[in-house]
Amino acid sequence: MGRCLGKGLRMIASGLAPSEIVIVGDITTVWQLISPAVEEEMRRNAFHSGPRLRPAFEGSLARLRSAVALVMNDRAL
Repeated sequence: MGRCLGKGLRMIASGLAPSEIVIVGDITTVWQLISPAVEEEMRRNAFHSGPRLRPAFEGSLARLRSAVALVMNDRAL
């Protein structure tokens, strides 16, 4: 599961070039176990070092913050 998540994040990172990806949801409960596999897969065949991965352990609150950030960022454009 960690490798598949890493592959997906690598595709997103190469297309959007974010500086940081915040991981939210139930996956954060096992992040300590799968993060090595996710980070290894993100570095594999990557054009650059990639974004920083940061788990958000606040659950639903983190999802709300992300949604607000997207709305505010959209209005700034």
